[in-house]
Amino acid sequence: MEQQQIVLELKAISKEFPGVKALNDVSLTLYQGEVLGLVGENGAGKSTLVKIINGVYTRDAGDILINGKVVEMNNPAEAIMVHKIAYVSQENTLCPDLTVAENIVLGQWTGGAAINWKQIYDFAQKALDALGLKVKPTDILADISPADRQLVEIARAVSQDSKILLLDEPTSWLTESEKKYLFDRIKHLKTNQDVGIIFISHFLDEVLKICDRIQVMREGISVGVFPAEELTKEMLIEQMLGQKKREIMYDENIADRVKEKVVLEVRGLTQEGMVDNVSFELHEGEILGITGLLGCGKTEIGRMISGSQIVDGGQILVDGEEQKKLTSKKCAKLGIGYISKDRKEEGIIPFLSITKNITLASLKSALGKFKHLSLHKEKEIAKKMIEVLDVRPRDPEREIIYLSGGNQQKAIIAKWIQADSKILVIDEPTRGIDIGAKFEIYNLLREQAKGGKAVVFISSELTEVLEVTDRFLVLRSGKVTGEYTHYEIKDEHGLLAILSV
Repeated sequence: MEQQQIVLELKAISKEFPGVKALNDVSLTLYQGEVLGLVGENGAGKSTLVKIINGVYTRDAGDILINGKVVEMNNPAEAIMVHKIAYVSQENTLCPDLTVAENIVLGQWTGGAAINWKQIYDFAQKALDALGLKVKPTDILADISPADRQLVEIARAVSQDSKILLLDEPTSWLTESEKKYLFDRIKHLKTNQDVGIIFISHFLDEVLKICDRIQVMREGISVGVFPAEELTKEMLIEQMLGQKKREIMYDENIADRVKEKVVLEVRGLTQEGMVDNVSFELHEGEILGITGLLGCGKTEIGRMISGSQIVDGGQILVDGEEQKKLTSKKCAKLGIGYISKDRKEEGIIPFLSITKNITLASLKSALGKFKHLSLHKEKEIAKKMIEVLDVRPRDPEREIIYLSGGNQQKAIIAKWIQADSKILVIDEPTRGIDIGAKFEIYNLLREQAKGGKAVVFISSELTEVLEVTDRFLVLRSGKVTGEYTHYEIKDEHGLLAILSV
């Protein structure tokens, strides 16, 4: 890439949270008209770094330079209004009860005291058209899909005439066609408008495809900056992990692990417009995958068998007994633990400690002599699970909101293991999680299956469906179109062909 003007420079940035050195002497250079990839395991410091650039966090040491001048970044409003730095978080920050147009202009409309709705709608439509979005400016944000909400947030950032754009996991909720729209727009912004873009993603193929240079973070330090064209995915993983990729080997001794006993049976499961007459069995010690393209009904199946969503028709049997009117509470008593794909909204209680989050579903095990909750017992239980699952940092009193996505996910899994769930229903278990944490979660689920637990593994990530599951169902438009084993489909290309038929 031809060297251009430096629009952003970080020099020796450090940041410490209680008990955690999040960043240690990190420097970064962003050029005008380039896409700089920022990669690393969860907890490596990527999101902390961009939040310092955006003014969400204040740095403990180091300098921030914009166009060669040292600046203070006091808050996000100053970042966008003064320095033209727009930040799109991996967590949607828009207002669900407002319209798309209102969300796009929120905080930046300067049309005077009188509201000119035609101008607002025209402005919003232009921002939507720039990303190829089909939603209307008058749509209520809560009524559109999660993917469209993410693209609206990106459209809002683009509409602010940003000179520096920070994209933190922007594609987690997007389909392949939506990703293409986004990548085309990123190329337009860097080429035609000279925007400097920092792109954080755990999808390494995307990073290699869209970025000009890639900066690798590991445990709060920068370990190197590389031209993207000189890297392969394997080389990038090596740099991130500091060691060779830890392969997930398929368990060839499946016959010794998966038992004949059927712990869960679904017969003709139906939900109008989403799931159509789905049937399957889940055996003790088995990891059963459910996969398909966005909107195929796989999430709805997980929610129905865990009591989180109403069943319109069909039967659900646990240990051979039909269960009617399932609720989340009833499922917990039956030994069914559900881990939602939206861990922020349905998985964790953000400002409670790791201890409270882990023991929430099994408080009876922490009762003392007089049947009162023993805080000491509760903490000991959490310490044990933190050690077994390697949740970091290993501070049971740490508020879970401050953990990385991978460690939050391990804590949620710990909650249901501690509750002695015999069936784990886990939806998109590695969404927003780096490659190292993925391996840890894969191995964790395999160990649980070896111990006799059964797992329903719902995922859109084809590689992990093939690596982790013993058997998997393919869904399309709410119907099961095929059932396969690891032996029948050897790679993700073959599975993608089946999904796309």
